Amino acid sequence: MTPKQLKIARVHNRMKRNTLREAAFNNTLQISSMFESNTDLATMRKPFNKKFMKTWEQAFGEYVKGEWVAALETFEQFLVLKEGDKPATLIIDFMKENNM
Repeated sequence: MTPKQLKIARVHNRMKRNTLREAAFNNTLQISSMFESNTDLATMRKPFNKKFMKTWEQAFGEYVKGEWVAALETFEQFLVLKEGDKPATLIIDFMKENNM
């Protein structure tokens, strides 16, 4: 690609990101739905079984809703399924540090 084409592609990608961000902030888009509709994300998630995904979705959903005790318990159950998972560990650490 020429430098001009690269710049145009960057601008188009930025516009797409801005549109998605605005939709998410306005509650007109559920980001979680993209994990099923986006082919790259769907391919990336293939190695993980349904129990793994269901436990993560439950834990994160509880976290987003502010159900701290339930979220902490579910994230800890999740770590049994995938020991040492960095995102889950970081969320658990954050919750504990902030007495959530």
